[in-house]
Order: sequence, then structure tokens, then C-alpha cells
Amino acid sequence: MKRIKLMLTILTLATLLIACSNEEANNNKDENENNNNQNNNSLVNNDENHNEAGELDGIDTAEEEAFAKIMSVESLDDLKIERKQLDNVIGDDGNYPSYSDQEIVKEFADDEGMIEFDLDDQPIVSVQYEDGQITNVTNYSSSFIDINDHQALVLPKEDIEVIYNVIVNQDPYNDISGYTGDGDIDFRSFDELTLTELAMIQTIGFTGHYLVLIEDFIESEDFNSDAYEVTMEEASKFAEPMVLIPAPQTPTDYQLFEILTYYKEGWFHLVNISEPEDEIEEFTEIYMQLREVFNNFFAYLFVAIGDVE
Repeated sequence: MKRIKLMLTILTLATLLIACSNEEANNNKDENENNNNQNNNSLVNNDENHNEAGELDGIDTAEEEAFAKIMSVESLDDLKIERKQLDNVIGDDGNYPSYSDQEIVKEFADDEGMIEFDLDDQPIVSVQYEDGQITNVTNYSSSFIDINDHQALVLPKEDIEVIYNVIVNQDPYNDISGYTGDGDIDFRSFDELTLTELAMIQTIGFTGHYLVLIEDFIESEDFNSDAYEVTMEEASKFAEPMVLIPAPQTPTDYQLFEILTYYKEGWFHLVNISEPEDEIEEFTEIYMQLREVFNNFFAYLFVAIGDVE
């Protein structure tokens, strides 16, 4: 299997260097553990109980505890992603609703030019571009949707709000590498988030605890436990190429969308390594790349939601 190299797209709207610091230790486990203790941008803590989030200077105790609960794993059921069956995705003609790119904007865009469909309101549409020469099947909901079985991957709204609060309450001087502003940042409210921003927040909730557990699997070389099997099975549901990311609709969205696409592709490669004990170097390399991308989600979203310049 070819090694996957996950490219990180830097948000061009920002002049910040928001890549996670100290990631050069990827090839040295001991150095990486030290960096995890020093790297405030990471909210994944490797304590033996997997119950505590990493500490960020701007996060209060209540937020930290709420986030830790989302990341905690007390039973195998905690690893499972909730799924909602969508019964009206396909029209009576057996196809997705179809519009030209001009039609869908004219009919459904709000005053800000944004389009959003509820999960129960045919959120998957076929959009025609260039006089029908190009067709994109597009997810205009705020959830990841598997178009194989027409199921949405669901993170409870209260969990999404907790992660949002963690992101916007980071201390930019200590948690965002390279920040040089005055600290007066006007964040958009939770209700003003774009579909793609919500998707990245949900990705944190879906996959953060998988990363913690996979580090344990690598260190213990235990790839036969029930926990490993359930982790990889659930991660594969997120990574499946037919699971559509919510549609990008702003310049920043397109950059976040690209990052999410690389992240999903990385997971797809990881879960398809059938014998990780025999390919431990490749398995570990992909894991470390995924972890680096995950750690950077918090900075990407801080910049995007705060419109940091």
C-alpha cells in the first residue's frame, strides 16, 4: 500500500502560523509524549483513563469537563457514531432533486447567500454546472451523510456547542501559535456557523477518542481486542468515500473542506490496513499525520470563526 501523505492547507485569509508546534517528533515516541505535554493546541490527553481533555489557558473548568466527557470512553457503545435514517432523500422519480447552480441559489439561498436543508427535507441534491456538462451530488445539510444507505452521522447538538465553546475560548496568545493580534476577536455565534465549520466541529467529536485509543493500541501492539475492532469499524463509517461532507459555500469553507477531505482519506487508508502488526511503521505514520491534522482543527476553526486577520 502506498504511503499516504496528508497535505495541510493553510488558511490564506490569515497571516497566522497555525500549524501545531513540535510535531517534528513524529518519528520518536518519547519525544512526542513530551511534546504532547507542552503543546497547548492539542485537546487530546493521553492519561490512562482517557477521561480528561488537554488543558488550554482560555478554557474554564466547566467547559473542560464537558469536553472531557465527549472524549471519554467508558464502554464500547461510547465508540459508536449515532446514525439517523433518512427516508426521503430520493424523489419519486428515483433520483436526487436536481437544480442548475443558478436555480438552487435563486430558490433556496438566504439573505447571506447560504443554502441549508434540514435532514428531513431532501438535503442531498444534484447540482448542474456549465449547462449540465458537470453534475455534483451535494450535501446541503449540516451533517455528514452516507449516500450508500442514506444515513446521517449524528453528533448531539449539545456536544457540538461544547466543542464550539472550547474553540472560541482558546487563549490566542498561548494556544494559537504565531498569533500577534490584540486579543479582541469578534467570533460569529453558534447559529452563524457555516455547514462546513459545523462539519469540522463534528469531526472532532466523532474521531478524537479514536485517536487516543489508537495510540494505546500501537504502544501495546494490541490489534485483536474488541475495542480495536469497534474503533476501526466505526472510524470506517466516517471515512467511507460515499459519506459526503457538508457543502462548502465560502472561500474559507473550501479550505476547511479540503482539510476534511484529506483527513477522511487518511482514516480510509488507516482502517484498510488489515494487518497493522505487520505494517506497524506505515500504520503509525498515518496515525501521527491524522493526529497532527486533528490538533490543528482547533486553530483552523479559531481563525475561521473569529475572522482573524
